[in-house]
Amino acid sequence: MLLAAENVARADIKIGVFGPMTGDAAGYGQSLREVVDLVYYHGRSVGEVARILGTCEATVKTRMFYARRRLAQLIRSETAPTLH
Repeated sequence: MLLAAENVARADIKIGVFGPMTGDAAGYGQSLREVVDLVYYHGRSVGEVARILGTCEATVKTRMFYARRRLAQLIRSETAPTLH
């Protein structure tokens, strides 16, 4: 039985809150953005996200791993000193 709070429509997920990270051109697919949004902006646990998206917890953890790695790459590239 799903809790009322778990009954989140995918259309309600706030895609686009990451500014320069948003969009497939930035290396993020829809599935990674959904997981990041549900975990960080909706405060969902890995188990809750898995139930909402209809996937297993291992998949949610993997998507979070790749999302964090991509974020770290973006941060490093923005803070790297430029050589002129």
